[in-house]
Amino acid sequence: MSIRWKIFIPIAITIFGYLLLMVVLTSTTVSGDMIEQNEQFAEIYVDEIHAHITSFYTETERQGEILRNDVERRLEELVQSVTGMLQGLHQMELDGDLTRAEAQEMAVEQINNMWFGLDGYFWIDTTEHINVALPPDPSVVGTSRFDLTDRRGTKIIQEMVSSSLEQGTAWVEYYFPKPGESEPSLKLGHTRLFEPWNWVVGTGEYIDNIEEELQAIRQESIRELNTSLYANLSQDNYPIIVNSEGEFVAYVDQSVVGTNPNFADALSGESLNDLFQES
Repeated sequence: MSIRWKIFIPIAITIFGYLLLMVVLTSTTVSGDMIEQNEQFAEIYVDEIHAHITSFYTETERQGEILRNDVERRLEELVQSVTGMLQGLHQMELDGDLTRAEAQEMAVEQINNMWFGLDGYFWIDTTEHINVALPPDPSVVGTSRFDLTDRRGTKIIQEMVSSSLEQGTAWVEYYFPKPGESEPSLKLGHTRLFEPWNWVVGTGEYIDNIEEELQAIRQESIRELNTSLYANLSQDNYPIIVNSEGEFVAYVDQSVVGTNPNFADALSGESLNDLFQES
């Protein structure tokens, strides 16, 4: 299944080796040959560190992709569990144990009580776009959601219903308020058609919930990166890594990681942060 939504963890990294900075600062006190030798060594060293960073970045991306796939798989399983419950009630209808109205009433009652996670819930709309269940806002039940449109112009229910009718399931990314909130948040919705009753059953996950998990992965990767980079280095020669916003991603004093301190050349007073940004 193709992923219709993308979340990127920006880890654009600019590298400048501290050894190279030391060469610049001491260039007036060493021979030209020594300067050239130090510069060559620094270039090799920075290349090695760059390869190390690339490896960590690739692993972080891989973990993020695993998380995104897990979220989609979880949404699929949740919706399938509900349609399985509906199938059981429908079978009771076919067996004559329940009328359709009784079976559907029991289904809606169960749906209204099936909350999960921080703000997860299920909803049901008919193939005619009439809402059957929406636990956060029961006042919507019985009304048409045909014209429901988010701030980007996405026809939310129309897309869910049409894709579910055509393909059996649908994936729609849209803006919708979290329970108890009025401001819409970006959400990934998954729906599945329950054909016997012409119902479209859905659930979803808010993107910022997923981003929080991705951020936790990123922070753990940065901690591992700092540990591996500085485990066997001296206090005199070590790399400095900053991101595109000037924040320290890796530094020998790990208390400054995630901050944007204004380091300056001890002799000239020139901002080293500007030098990092130019690299």
